[in-house]
Amino acid sequence: MVDFAVQGILRVRTHDAGGDDLAAVARDIGPRSAAGGDDPPELIVRFVPELSPKTLRLVDGGTMGYGDDGVYFLDSSGHRPLARVSQGERWGEALITCRRGVGRIPFLSAAVDLAALSRGWAPLHGSAWVTKEGTGVLVAGWAHSGKTGALLAACERGAAPVGDDRILLSRDGSRMVGLGRPVVVKDWHLAQLRLPALGARPVRRALAKAAPILGALSEGRGAWTRSADKILRGLRGKLSVELDPRLLGHSQTADEARPHVLVILETHRHPSIASEPIDPRTAASHIAAQVEAELTPALRAHVTFKYAFPGRGWRDVGRAPELAESILNDATRGLPTYIVRHPYPCSLKKLEEVIAGVAR
Repeated sequence: MVDFAVQGILRVRTHDAGGDDLAAVARDIGPRSAAGGDDPPELIVRFVPELSPKTLRLVDGGTMGYGDDGVYFLDSSGHRPLARVSQGERWGEALITCRRGVGRIPFLSAAVDLAALSRGWAPLHGSAWVTKEGTGVLVAGWAHSGKTGALLAACERGAAPVGDDRILLSRDGSRMVGLGRPVVVKDWHLAQLRLPALGARPVRRALAKAAPILGALSEGRGAWTRSADKILRGLRGKLSVELDPRLLGHSQTADEARPHVLVILETHRHPSIASEPIDPRTAASHIAAQVEAELTPALRAHVTFKYAFPGRGWRDVGRAPELAESILNDATRGLPTYIVRHPYPCSLKKLEEVIAGVAR
């Protein structure tokens, strides 16, 4: 039995997990706890060699199913069950029985988001850091909006990382905490940054700089295009690395901090990097929509569970997006808020300079 305490907000307990399984859990919710603690866990993840339901009724085009013992998440072929979920009464409360070695635990991340939301924390798709001057910067945005690159560039300038990919923001706006998820460093990050933690030797950095050239070649047609695309995919797979966020800080890492400025990142088809202030309530609505998109997998699974087991499961969970917006409105009231738009990928140095400019 191994426990994971998600920044003291909720607890996840694993049973019968191997080393790879524990690493898969940590990839979603951060490192394990030093001690188990007395509080009962909101989520239990139990690992088994195989899942073999006696009966399996397919729903949602065969991507999911249900049996007498819970809702099943299936692999891409729609034939092999990856995990079985049985929901409790409170939002996010669930027992996940997962096949060993799946690599990513179905439903876990979304269930953690819902459990945190029910406790007054908004789960943001974002990054956060504290500048050398002590300013807490919270950045939110859709996937591929430059959040990780902005975090890495800020750390290169001496900032202390709070977290990447998932940040929890308290309703009173006084705390933003990271889950401790690994930071995924991509080829274009390596090509531009010299952060010591990246460990990028000159040859590796030169290969990273070659990726955009191969990307341009892969957009054409013919044999050269197919070859360039194959090389590019292999190269990016080798260059992409996952780093412990604690390694990024020059001297310190802030597991939590007070946000002093909120930045929403957006991309556009223009070479400029520009910022403009935005009303916090509008920003809260933007981020709430992103939260709703992130919660979609959990809400879909809940609908399947409600279909399979009438009267059971999370009550009123359909109002989760509305609750997220309410928390965000309270948390961002009076917080200086900006939208920063940039091309993707872009100069990380310039992006960091623009964000640092609004954070002063």
